[in-house]
Amino acid sequence: MNKYTSLFLLLFSAFNLFAQEQLGLRTGAYSGINATLLNPAATAGMPVNWDINLVEAATYAHTNYAFIQNGGLLAFWKARDSLIVDALQNIDGSLPANTFLGDFNTNKQKKYIGLLSAITGPSFFFRLPGGTSLGFTSRLRFMAGAYGLPSVLDYYTLDAKPFYENFVVKPFHSSLMAWNEWSLLLGHSWETYYGFFGFGISGKRLQAYEAAYFSNLSPTTIAKLPGDSLTSLSADLTYGLTTTAFGSGDYHPKQTGTGWGLDLGVQWTIEGQYELYDWKFGVALLDLGRVQFSQNSQAHRVQIKGKTLLIDKDTLANFQRTEFLETTIRGFSEQVLQDRNASLVNRGFEMWLPAALSLQAEVCLYDGFFIQAQLVQRLPLHPAVVRGNLLALTPRYEQKYWGIWLPLSLYNYKELQLGLALKAGPLTLGTERLASLFSTKRWDGLDLYAALKVPPFHINTTRKLKTGHRRGKAPRCYEF
Repeated sequence: MNKYTSLFLLLFSAFNLFAQEQLGLRTGAYSGINATLLNPAATAGMPVNWDINLVEAATYAHTNYAFIQNGGLLAFWKARDSLIVDALQNIDGSLPANTFLGDFNTNKQKKYIGLLSAITGPSFFFRLPGGTSLGFTSRLRFMAGAYGLPSVLDYYTLDAKPFYENFVVKPFHSSLMAWNEWSLLLGHSWETYYGFFGFGISGKRLQAYEAAYFSNLSPTTIAKLPGDSLTSLSADLTYGLTTTAFGSGDYHPKQTGTGWGLDLGVQWTIEGQYELYDWKFGVALLDLGRVQFSQNSQAHRVQIKGKTLLIDKDTLANFQRTEFLETTIRGFSEQVLQDRNASLVNRGFEMWLPAALSLQAEVCLYDGFFIQAQLVQRLPLHPAVVRGNLLALTPRYEQKYWGIWLPLSLYNYKELQLGLALKAGPLTLGTERLASLFSTKRWDGLDLYAALKVPPFHINTTRKLKTGHRRGKAPRCYEF
């Protein structure tokens, strides 16, 4: 397998995973328990007393490092039995059937690779008399990413570097983790003169299976040498991983770590002339917490300064599962520290959850017509599962049993993308990268999500108004 094929497989094989933030499931007035994953206070003022999610599945994958020239999701599906991804340099003559050409971006932007998968199982919430909400969520999550990769590591830029010429790689971080979480939700809302104010807290028990991280903590000076080797004058690298995947025999997931997590949020709803509300504002802190990996886990650190080292790149590029620990991890330690075990600093490590600040603002333009603004900004914790930043504006038309969403989002403040979500009764289908489904020219990722729920067959709240006729709002006719 040549170096082009190896890199393309590394970047794109994970695209088979089961998304971003699933805005079509998180931003509706009737979204119920699914909305609490973006703000645990989302049930405040919601016109449902209960909600049941049967199953939700989501997948997101995107990179601005590389792309496939003539690919697309539909084209890949048609060629699924004999799909080949290769570089143009390896094609002799006409393009073979079901072959897709990969290439690398050459712009000066910092690069990222983001993968996100989640399956939300049976989950629910219900509201007690007096405004208290209780809920439960079960969720399996996988996240992997590398953000802020310096452009000097772009394939063509690195390949064009002259031998013996020093260049600096700025700090960057990458990580992955697969884990289960079980969440208990507690929320409460108060009627105000203008509408409702509520808070929510979601406590999480975490059970983790696999994790890995790599951080370049300080600027690293590197030069290329003939023979696919590198030399370095300074470096401060820290990395860790679980080891259950690298043993002989068939792979079986095993629990390697446990931890606790927390979501916190508040929400204000301002009522007025429209049926549900005129305005809604929310603030939340998501995924505060970490996992302690204490079984089948290793943490490493390599620090060098003012010392010239020679590194064989073939050692670093060995991704054979059963040989990875011996050849790559211990082999790298031997090359830079002259001892196969010198880089090992601990038989365990901690990994932070993908913590983020979530801000929401929403306005009702007319009964059923809404525009919602959303900001998700990751928090700088290390080592941590790396989450992508998202700025989105989502117009929607929503009724009790159906709706349509058209999210326009800016991923990592660089990639503008248009999405579409449709709700019909108990089923919601959506994507935040609509073009990726039909692309036939330049394919660099996908986003899909779906949910099946028990539709709310009793909508109006049973809470009686305490303040009577609120400002600008006619009294509601409540059902009992």
